[in-house]
Amino acid sequence: NLACPTCYADSPVRAPGTHGTFLSVDDFKAQVEAVLEKQSVIDIIQLSGGEPTLHPRLFEIMSWLDTKTGIGQVLLNSNGTRLVDESFITKLAAVAQKGRFGVYLQYDGDEELGQVALRGGDFRTVRERAIANCKKHNLPVALVMTVTHDNKFSCGSAITRAVADDNITWVVFQPEFLSGRNDK
Repeated sequence: NLACPTCYADSPVRAPGTHGTFLSVDDFKAQVEAVLEKQSVIDIIQLSGGEPTLHPRLFEIMSWLDTKTGIGQVLLNSNGTRLVDESFITKLAAVAQKGRFGVYLQYDGDEELGQVALRGGDFRTVRERAIANCKKHNLPVALVMTVTHDNKFSCGSAITRAVADDNITWVVFQPEFLSGRNDK
């Protein structure tokens, strides 16, 4: 939904309000079942995208995952824009696998530098609201910072932010992936 300029998925840029196609629930289930059949355990399933919170059947997928044995953690990789919606996050909390679920939140530091290049806009306020909503609904958060030349000196702010909030369980640093729609 943001068409982030550096998205490694290179999902097509669409007009606002349109979201394209999604992996079908049946295909998703078949893929998970195939892995479970081969190895009986999946340590982590990360629901990613694009933006997985846009999937029209996300709650059904999560409810189904909750019924599966052999799955350790389910992580929802999100930019946070849907997590500020009270109706959405209430439904998410209702299907989240307590003790096995977390939000993998895109977090690019607390300074403006680098925000626009990574996400196409400054979403710091949105992220802070998403973090607060997750805490309110007992949904653990991992701050995931894409590190670029523009924001590399802000990495400490992610650690400081995490230490200040007991609902933030991880900080993850990932280098900018120079592929997909990023042609630098």
